[in-house]
Amino acid sequence: MDSPSQSPPSGASGEVNISAVAGSHVSAPTQSHNTVQGNISNTSHLHLHHHQHHHSTRDSAIAKPIQEVDLIQMTCDYKKWICSQYERVQEYNSLPCEDVALTDRYTDLLIVQKHGEEEQKKREISFRGESFFSARETYQSTTVDQFFGPDGRDVPKAVILQGHSGHGKSFTVKKIMLDWASGNLYQDRFELILHLRCKELNHVSVERCVIDFVSCSQTFTPLISQKLKDSPQKVLVLIDGFDELQFTMSEINNSSVTDHFTPAPVEAILSALLKGSVLSNCFLLVTTRPTAADTLSKLLKRPQRYTETLGFSEKGVEKYFEKFCQDEQVAEKALSRVKANETLFTSCSIPVLCWIVCTVFRKQLKENSEMNNGLETTTSIFVDFVSTLLEHHCQGLSQPVPTLLRSLGQLAERGMLEQRVLFEKESVESKISDLGSVPFLCKFLLKKKVRKKEMFSFMHLSFQEFFTALYYTFDQNEEKVEELLKSFQGDEMKSHLLPVIQFLFGLSNREVMQDLEHLKLPSPSSIRRQLEEWMLGLIKRNSDSMKAGMTLFILHCLYELHEGKPCEDNHEETPFVRRAMEAWGVMNFYSIPLTRTDCWVLLYCLQCCPTIKILNLEKCNITADKLRMLQPALSRCEELGLGIAHYGDSSPESETSGLQLEFHLSSELSSTKLRDTLHMFHQLTHSAENSPEYDECVDALMAHLSSLPDLMKVALSTGCLTEIWANRILTLIHTCPQLREVQFGASICDSSRGEEERGLLLEEGICLLQEAQRRPDCTISLIGKRCCLPVDPCTRLQDRKLRCNILVEMDEKKCALKESVKPTDYRLSAEELRKLLPKLSCCKQIKLKVVADLSDADVGDLVSALGEGDTLHTLQLFSSGLSDEGLQQLLRALSRQATIGKVELAVQTITLPAACALQRLFQHTQIGEHVGVYLSREDIRAEDSLCSSIFLTREKSNFMLAVNRCRDLSPESENSGLLLRAELETADIALEEVLRRFHLLKENTGHDEHVAGLFSVLASLPGLKFVEIIVDCLTIGWANSMLSLCNTCCSLDGVCMNLPKPTDSAESLCSAYGLGRDGTLFRLSVAHYRDSSPGSETSGLEIRLILSSEVSDTMQREILHMFHPLRHLAENSPEYDECVDALMAHLSSLPDLMRLCVGTNFLTEIWAKRLLFLINTCPRLQAVWFSAVVCNESWESEDCLLLKEGVRCLQEANRHPGRIIRLKGLRCCKSTEPCTQLKDRTLSCNQLVRIRMKGESYTERITEWTEAEREEIEKEGMEREEIEREGIEKEGMEREEEMGREGIEKEGMERDDMSLVCLVVMMAFVVITVSLIVSRHVK
Repeated sequence: MDSPSQSPPSGASGEVNISAVAGSHVSAPTQSHNTVQGNISNTSHLHLHHHQHHHSTRDSAIAKPIQEVDLIQMTCDYKKWICSQYERVQEYNSLPCEDVALTDRYTDLLIVQKHGEEEQKKREISFRGESFFSARETYQSTTVDQFFGPDGRDVPKAVILQGHSGHGKSFTVKKIMLDWASGNLYQDRFELILHLRCKELNHVSVERCVIDFVSCSQTFTPLISQKLKDSPQKVLVLIDGFDELQFTMSEINNSSVTDHFTPAPVEAILSALLKGSVLSNCFLLVTTRPTAADTLSKLLKRPQRYTETLGFSEKGVEKYFEKFCQDEQVAEKALSRVKANETLFTSCSIPVLCWIVCTVFRKQLKENSEMNNGLETTTSIFVDFVSTLLEHHCQGLSQPVPTLLRSLGQLAERGMLEQRVLFEKESVESKISDLGSVPFLCKFLLKKKVRKKEMFSFMHLSFQEFFTALYYTFDQNEEKVEELLKSFQGDEMKSHLLPVIQFLFGLSNREVMQDLEHLKLPSPSSIRRQLEEWMLGLIKRNSDSMKAGMTLFILHCLYELHEGKPCEDNHEETPFVRRAMEAWGVMNFYSIPLTRTDCWVLLYCLQCCPTIKILNLEKCNITADKLRMLQPALSRCEELGLGIAHYGDSSPESETSGLQLEFHLSSELSSTKLRDTLHMFHQLTHSAENSPEYDECVDALMAHLSSLPDLMKVALSTGCLTEIWANRILTLIHTCPQLREVQFGASICDSSRGEEERGLLLEEGICLLQEAQRRPDCTISLIGKRCCLPVDPCTRLQDRKLRCNILVEMDEKKCALKESVKPTDYRLSAEELRKLLPKLSCCKQIKLKVVADLSDADVGDLVSALGEGDTLHTLQLFSSGLSDEGLQQLLRALSRQATIGKVELAVQTITLPAACALQRLFQHTQIGEHVGVYLSREDIRAEDSLCSSIFLTREKSNFMLAVNRCRDLSPESENSGLLLRAELETADIALEEVLRRFHLLKENTGHDEHVAGLFSVLASLPGLKFVEIIVDCLTIGWANSMLSLCNTCCSLDGVCMNLPKPTDSAESLCSAYGLGRDGTLFRLSVAHYRDSSPGSETSGLEIRLILSSEVSDTMQREILHMFHPLRHLAENSPEYDECVDALMAHLSSLPDLMRLCVGTNFLTEIWAKRLLFLINTCPRLQAVWFSAVVCNESWESEDCLLLKEGVRCLQEANRHPGRIIRLKGLRCCKSTEPCTQLKDRTLSCNQLVRIRMKGESYTERITEWTEAEREEIEKEGMEREEIEREGIEKEGMEREEEMGREGIEKEGMERDDMSLVCLVVMMAFVVITVSLIVSRHVK
């Protein structure tokens, strides 16, 4: 609000005019109607007494306006003064008179204008490293200079800058002041910017007027007063730290300040300023923590703009390191070290913690630019961060620090056990009394339908992990630690708790213990003993089969114990690290990529042990720099496997490939030898490949390798096998008597892409190795691409991607062709294939995939190249144009092979003679997998073809037949899709008759006469075991034929029919139907499926019955009639529930129902009551199974939710004492707001459980069934797939079938008497078969 004009009353006399020069003092006989001329030095200050404040401010406020020239000069003086006050800052650890330039520290923050969504917050809190920063890239960021810009609506009068503790809010305010005063910000927007610190306002106890309230110095009070009077719209007031105010809300809301001159309490003036009651035209920028943001928003004048600082982006972290280090190379090395530690790198997004990380590295950065000293532990940096926030960001705590940290730890532990990162306000308040003063928690406002909800989290999941570990150190909480450590035994390893254990090791560090004592926290000495015993046991149990993640976890835990220099016995932890390393013995890091941080950690652990038995560092992404890092400890290894790499460029036009070297020594490698190896390898980085200097360096390196004692194995990898490289290999073999194996890989490894791409094996190098005299006890193996062109073969590295280059593996005895890329990615013309064929004759084993326009003219060449009596591993001809005559000629030639793995041939048509020739090939040749023919894509509609494909497969002692007719999708066609698959005991069947009957169904798959004819032929096949059919529409005619087959074919175990997804016809009775028998028991299964996409809430229904009598026509018809309407109703609708209840009532009336299995998405209270109804009403029902399951797009089952309401209903009900209920599904482990939506089934809080209820007993298991339970399940004859999954194979049990990526049927067949879950898996296999065949046509 502008200042009111001060004019004397009308007719007043006795007006006094006073003039004064600058620096003079005047006294006025009256306190009104005076005019003062000249510059007046106002002696008022924020801390003056009340009477001084009142008089001086009143005098200055009514003084004559300052001249324009003087105003400009005073503004310049004010800006200079601001620069002097803000250009230097003191850091948390600054000594007196020690400061740094603000610009040397300030880095632009990631500032957003939108509140985050709940799922987005969860992801951001849980992600680490690159993933964490990538998740933040989805935010639309803004900058400080855009705060007061238009956004399509009004220009905001007030901006809220929200941010958590240590996220740079106050630093940003200082930077705004400095940039404005320096002429770099808001020059056209604001003529004056004022800065108020709420922390200082808490200490003001006397009343002030508005002008004095906002004045930063008595020198500039006239300037401020004049600007507020003349152009308040050009004034910006920065209010920093609203959350730090110690005023109550009632004090703020009861303010009544309306003018600039009336003295009032500080809280009243501040409230008026925020509301706009005074200085309404001024602009405001207010910073606050999220805990007070809601209060501020309600109080602040409008229009408002919300902004939030999220700390640093990834580029911000990099820029901060560069500024702090003031040396780009040193900053890059330090940053690479931090990036290797994902937890530390993620934490650096918090500016205060980023400063701590840089500070603890300061000494290393100054004394050694290579940073060859050890790293600070992650735990010690987190402890420093907690100490900093407690000291500088935690004023006004209402509880002692140990109590606060204990409460935070309890909250964190609950979140870790329940795997949650967001907490409700009520649960947080039950642990922590004063949320506004706690800097470690973040507050979010999230929309929940028509209301908003306050949620809290830790700054990041890593802090939640840290506080959980810290909580375990209180009162030597050994029981909780023991429970935590036990969770990592057996197969129940909870990997999300690994960081908690790592922090526990770090808190047991001696120096960290001292820091904890500084915070008045207990020392975890007894817990350390627990950790040591557990670690030794873990190493001894897993030393031979340590997983990669666990190997690095153990190393980092040992490093967190790190104090002082290794191998100094006066340090308590050193003996334990040595014992742990000695217990480890054999350390195999093969193919585990090691970062620089991993190498430092490994170095420390190795140096703590005098000798290492075996250390394998092959394929560990070890560069010369990393090897130099590890050098001091490698000489301790009795046996060493080492890999070192110099990376090249894998871009298509590049001629550089780098060099990778791996060697294995059976004796210790001396420091001198290792240093020489490093030096020679390092020289390669300074020479251009293919230059004379580079060749000299490589030759020197190879000569050095030959001098290494006990060199057992060498693996080399570079772009091309040239004659020069072949000579080097031969020289190495002749000069190293102990050398037993040399491997050469033509490849390019690009570290920037993390990929390895195969290079070329040139003919000159291959011929030299083949013709040379070699030691018989040393083998050579080669892998790479070999050009198949007999004239002008490829010799340049950039030609490696040409299609004439085929991946081969070679040794001195054989040359086996192996295709390494997808067939759709690699095509050979007929001419190129002819050029390749002569090279096949020298191969003992052939694996050939060709996408080529192969015609009958090429068959003779191919047959000649294949020869006779050899092993044909694979022959796949895609998109070929073989006629019926050409096909039969090729099949006759194939029958002369000794063994055949698999044959897949694309043809123009499939005739009866060709099918019979295929059958004869199968009967008279040793077939390892399968043989098959199918129509090429161009011939898919061939009218004269019997079918679209035929595949014959050998599976142990059984024979599998698969016949398919692909759907013709042309509008005028009446043809539909059909697939028949049968398992028989012999291949000696009437295949011709089966194919004729199959062909008759071409026009109409629903014609009952043709359907019955096909099943009649199937019933006559000897040794028929199982039949499966995929058809477009499952009618009652198909169901009746299935029932007739099941009742008349004595050898048949089962018959199954289902619809191919997504052609799930609405007219079909169901999605899947199956019948079968097992001794005296009979089975019936029926299912319909719905959408299983992540956002869908539909899952369908599966029912399986086991009866003691045959399934009758009437029973089948009634069940299908009652099941059919479910496919057209929305789940959870009243109509759907009525149909399900009617079906359950009908099932309860079946007198011979022995067992029942139900599968649907949720075990709700309604479904629980349905199960209880069946248990209590079916006279012979022995057991009920319920599987919470849904099918995905491939008909594969996914476990779903057992809701607490459903489980509780079954637990508390009066159940029949002799009947069993088994449940299988996911249970949410969250104590509050558990998952209830189908889309939440993939969340980590859901664990797969198995529940058994019988009488009063109740058993719930997260692991597999016990042996006794398995035997009971087997006796029940239900859910056999449940046992098979866990590797239990018993006589008479169904075999679980699998199908490979290329459609090969594996290991037996799924019987219809499996559970509904097993039925779904079986259908998936069939659909995969169809998809495979269709994809071949597409190819």
